[in-house]
Amino acid sequence: MTQISDAKAALIAYLLADTDTATEVGTRVYGDKLPRADTDDMARKAVVVASGGGGLNPVTRGTMTLNEERYDFFCYGATLFEAEEVRRAVHGALRALKRETISSVLLHSAEPAGGASTGLDPVTDWPVKWNSWTILADERTVA
Repeated sequence: MTQISDAKAALIAYLLADTDTATEVGTRVYGDKLPRADTDDMARKAVVVASGGGGLNPVTRGTMTLNEERYDFFCYGATLFEAEEVRRAVHGALRALKRETISSVLLHSAEPAGGASTGLDPVTDWPVKWNSWTILADERTVA
């Protein structure tokens, strides 16, 4: 059995390569949660990409090797204003995503799955803004 491609890792690499996102957060784009090294430090700009559920559209389910999944993009900052700056950079990068191969994964598209939310992270108590996006990616790895 062949393992499906890692769309989350490709999304992280895509954001790290995006100029506006990198200007805001440097290399602080992570999968699933903030690493201990960052949570022990003061609140600062960072992005966390986490699986948010979802599934294939009934039209493509079972007939195509595509994975359509919702991802949540949590954007942190020392203040809500800073978190919003990060969110806007991530939003712009995802809006620009159109059929691109990143880290051997063919990412087809990113579509917003709702508006932005605001709050404090329950673990770190950091200001955070987040959006959910539906990502369409090929399940097969590509060269």
